Amino acid sequence: MGKKKILLFLLVLIIFIIIPHSYAQCEKFISGECAELEWEFADPGAAEIAEIVISSKNPDIMYVGMENNQHALYKSTDRGKTWQHISGPGDHAKDVAVSPKDANKAYVAMSESVHTTDLSINPASRSMFDRIGQSFGDTQTVLISGLFPGPASRSYSTFEIFEQDDKTMYAAVKGGGFDRTRPKLFKTTDRGVTWHSLTPNIDEINVIAIHPTDHNTIYLGADDGIYLSKDSGKTLE
Repeated sequence: MGKKKILLFLLVLIIFIIIPHSYAQCEKFISGECAELEWEFADPGAAEIAEIVISSKNPDIMYVGMENNQHALYKSTDRGKTWQHISGPGDHAKDVAVSPKDANKAYVAMSESVHTTDLSINPASRSMFDRIGQSFGDTQTVLISGLFPGPASRSYSTFEIFEQDDKTMYAAVKGGGFDRTRPKLFKTTDRGVTWHSLTPNIDEINVIAIHPTDHNTIYLGADDGIYLSKDSGKTLE
């Protein structure tokens, strides 16, 4: 069979078999074009979106962090169709994380503190804005930075949970900025009851990634590159 006949055969195959088959899979058309993939606007109704997370345990459950006082955290149980305000956090959200073991345990890192929806623990950290004995509604403070809220350099920048064990988590204060704030790295192995902190020898911490099987191995994204630590941030490569 010559090249022209082969090309003609392929053309016929595309026109009469492949294209009709692909269109047969489509159930919705607009102006003759398949329109199954569409964007739908989901509006929690607060402010600038800082983070969106979907539970790996239950994908129906989502959380949104917002850069808005009193509206820092929202939750959806129907894949984003409707949203519920989570009362408690009263600061600008910087990052949000959800437990890989329990879709109802979420954490929101803000300027001066980290709040959690896990009310079963009794954390040692208390925010400078906490009033002892006062209910925070749906959340409680689980970690404080010890810094007065201000620019991004003194705010939490990232919060990560270990995939294999949700008792182990990391958080970081960004650092850097015009005031040359030193970054802080925090780690807990008891779901946030107690935390250990250190100041890595870098200018700032923007993001943290935890090795999927070894929580002591982490990657820190800074302003000048990515750093590897195999001992929970004590030494960097």
